Amino acid sequence: MIKAVIFDLDDTLTPEMQYVESGYRHVASVLEELILSVRGEAVLTKEEIFTRLMLLFRENNKRVFNRLFESYHLKFELMDVQALVEEYRNHEPDIFYYKEVKEVLLQLRQKKMKLGIITDGPAIAQKKKLEALEAFQDFDKIIVTDELGRDYWKPNGKSFQLMARDLGVDYREMVYVGDNPEKDFYIQKIYPIHTVRVEREEGVYKNSLYLEGVREMYKISSLDKLPGLLSHME
Repeated sequence: MIKAVIFDLDDTLTPEMQYVESGYRHVASVLEELILSVRGEAVLTKEEIFTRLMLLFRENNKRVFNRLFESYHLKFELMDVQALVEEYRNHEPDIFYYKEVKEVLLQLRQKKMKLGIITDGPAIAQKKKLEALEAFQDFDKIIVTDELGRDYWKPNGKSFQLMARDLGVDYREMVYVGDNPEKDFYIQKIYPIHTVRVEREEGVYKNSLYLEGVREMYKISSLDKLPGLLSHME
């Protein structure tokens, strides 16, 4: 019998691209002011910078800030990039749950399910997201794996071990709902946890390969399918 439902955060409960856009808008504002202060004129507007950042991200989500400087033929040092990364991670994000999330959580509460989140990513950024969503009032237990250490990001099983212990459930009574084939479903090879993939059209990792070919046990197109699916598991 399923007693606990644990969720990934990005592209599972909230759109990852929404956060990316929020962060890049903040960085674009910072850069506009910086260029203005250095050059004494508004060579680039924040809208121009934001548009370029999004274009670069969609081309390739690696080294976006480096490539931004290069595309504008601006001299930069590693410290410049690191400063922008910190601005991105520390900004107050303008993000929201997917529209169906609140209703699904309510339905699961009515089924007496315990609810949790296990999320990877830099701790400061993930906690800012959780605070913006007011997620701490919606879930019984939230684990930001980066607080355990970089080695404990998924697919490491430590966070699932802690979640089972703190919620007082057996692994067989847990369901993990995620979106990323690279790390979210491998846990069933470590512990007998049910896994569900939310496959969204806009998902950043929708075309990623499965780690060691380990696939999800179940697949849904949106979270509003989850309560019905859990009934079949029971």
